[in-house]
Amino acid sequence: MSENAERNLRLFQELLTCAHNVYFWTYDSHLANTYTNCPDAAILNSFFLGNIEQTRLLLPLGGMNRPAVLEDSLDLLWIADYEKDTVGNLLYIHVIGPVFIEDFSEKALENVLHSMKIPASRWQPILRVLEALPVIPVTRFYEYGVMLHYCICGEKIAFSDLQYPESHNRTKSECASQSGSHGTWAMEQELLRLIEEGNPDYRKKSGRLVTGGNVANLGRGDSIRQVKNITIVFTALCTRAAIRGGLSPEVAYTLSDKYIIGIESCSTLSEAAEINDAMQEDFVNRVHQCKLEQYSVPIQNCCNYIQLHLGDRNSIPDLAKQAGYSENYLSRKFRKEMGITLTEYVTRQRIEAAKEMLISGTEEIQDICTRLGFGSQSYFGEVFRKYTKMSPSEYRAKWSENRKPR
Repeated sequence: MSENAERNLRLFQELLTCAHNVYFWTYDSHLANTYTNCPDAAILNSFFLGNIEQTRLLLPLGGMNRPAVLEDSLDLLWIADYEKDTVGNLLYIHVIGPVFIEDFSEKALENVLHSMKIPASRWQPILRVLEALPVIPVTRFYEYGVMLHYCICGEKIAFSDLQYPESHNRTKSECASQSGSHGTWAMEQELLRLIEEGNPDYRKKSGRLVTGGNVANLGRGDSIRQVKNITIVFTALCTRAAIRGGLSPEVAYTLSDKYIIGIESCSTLSEAAEINDAMQEDFVNRVHQCKLEQYSVPIQNCCNYIQLHLGDRNSIPDLAKQAGYSENYLSRKFRKEMGITLTEYVTRQRIEAAKEMLISGTEEIQDICTRLGFGSQSYFGEVFRKYTKMSPSEYRAKWSENRKPR
């Protein structure tokens, strides 16, 4: 361990004990425990290595360099971070925890121990150790993880940079990012205000918010249901904030439905985090765009309709009927306000959607072409090249290369 990292971590341990009884652990590259300040290390270390697959600890070694949030069968939460040498070889794994983020009764813990097939004769010392562990709001624990990473690497990160390896049992019962959890009323209101403003700096501003408090149990003991319920509630609040910010109700509620369907289909903490993050960014960007483009209501509604129906034919007669204008009047009015023709606007929106789909997913190019209403893949390629100076496959390859870790 470098002298600087050792000094930082020693101070970090002392600061942790000033607020909560959070234990600190260090493992070498072979997962041998080389240090801990935990007096019951034998019991808790066995839970850590026994209930969390060892391979999950090695996840970041493929190039990722962020702390991992880990959970075991008892709903204990840990955060592990990775110290490497100058060429990227693993030196140590530093861990804080375990903590509970919800209060559990002794009976509930006994039920879990029973399900783990631990003999009842061994329960008492285990229960004694578990009952002494702190119950900490999840956002506060994530803050400790951010601090741990800074002590090791000297790098400042946000909650959204934390990794959430898929759990082999259950997903943690609170929302995956600081913005999905309603730790405090003040934080929630500030996040909604940023969405209502369409504030392009919302990530930077929300990253500075301080949270606290526990999230109410909305899942009746079902952890993944808890995640979904909290994120759905927050999606509803964001939808209303976006409408107050100027986004049309039709667009806002259509987006809300899309994200709620996505939330219902998620099965891991990382999926919930990604959906929640994408939902906020989408609403912020759309509200921001609305505030920049002060078009007449019929033209704005026409644009919203096009964006929500990119795969449809979207002929001028259909759009005119939707706007309540004659075809000639709509065409003239649209070009006067937007500076381009209706046909050009539709094409540009389809290309922008195609670019996002090529970057963010693995969907086949032919399927993207079909979804966006292009007549053939060759025509799609021709139009795409006109706007981007490259083919769809070249565009995808370029962005895939840019995302590789350096």
